[in-house]
Amino acid sequence: MNALVDTPFEACFLEGVRGRLFGLYFPAIGKTEGKLLCIPPFAEESNRCRVMLGQAARALAQAGWATLILDPYGCGDSEGAFEQADWSGWQADIDTGIEWLGELPGALGLWGTRLAALQVMQAAQRHRESVARVLLWQPVINGKQMFTQYLRLRVASSLEAFGRQESTKELRERLEQGETLEIGGYYITPTLAAAIDHAGLPEPSALSGLRVDWLERVDEGKNQLGMGSRKCIDAWQKAGLDTRPVAFNGPPFWQLHERFLAPELVDKTLAALTQDARPDA
Repeated sequence: MNALVDTPFEACFLEGVRGRLFGLYFPAIGKTEGKLLCIPPFAEESNRCRVMLGQAARALAQAGWATLILDPYGCGDSEGAFEQADWSGWQADIDTGIEWLGELPGALGLWGTRLAALQVMQAAQRHRESVARVLLWQPVINGKQMFTQYLRLRVASSLEAFGRQESTKELRERLEQGETLEIGGYYITPTLAAAIDHAGLPEPSALSGLRVDWLERVDEGKNQLGMGSRKCIDAWQKAGLDTRPVAFNGPPFWQLHERFLAPELVDKTLAALTQDARPDA
């Protein structure tokens, strides 16, 4: 752990399309194996994952993987407010990160956690010639399903906050009518909500030649990913896409307010990037 703490990194700002984007860059130590662009997850999950992303980036840097953790516009320490952000703008921010890393040696990989998995997969489809691999942590498969779960945060707090119980149906109707909603401290615009609803994983034919490492949490004593994930992975593999599922044990740190670590996830991420991972689900 002390060795990871001592791993050097640089805080930097990239010039994005709409404003400066904050990044933490961890240069490769020793022989360069490749480079990764890491996009944090959505809303409050980003804060809950910061420690894990930083710990993994340090470990990856020591293994020769130069890693840039980039805050999209309106998120983290980048310029802009969250309610000014939209999906297409975030895609442009990923393009900015890819261009910045393009000057460095090594094959390029994209790394996305939760909803950011859909973002980086979309970017990989757009940058097929330059992106060699994608690293997915606990990927969201269906944007609409995920957003419905996110709306339930507002539903759960509505009785105390507003004196009446709201519903996800009502909240969706208000978004469709053009209202911006505050959910968990974040202002969600109708444009962003609609984009998340329509977000999904691409067809494998659009990802030819890409390697995908899919890391997902399972309960202690189990080694199979969820049914939805297995169905998607099976379809990708049958279509010839090099997709490698990896199960890990540990707390669902992206959901928890307290700081929890999943060291097995870091270990298995390292194994995947050093070609040691094998399908185990």
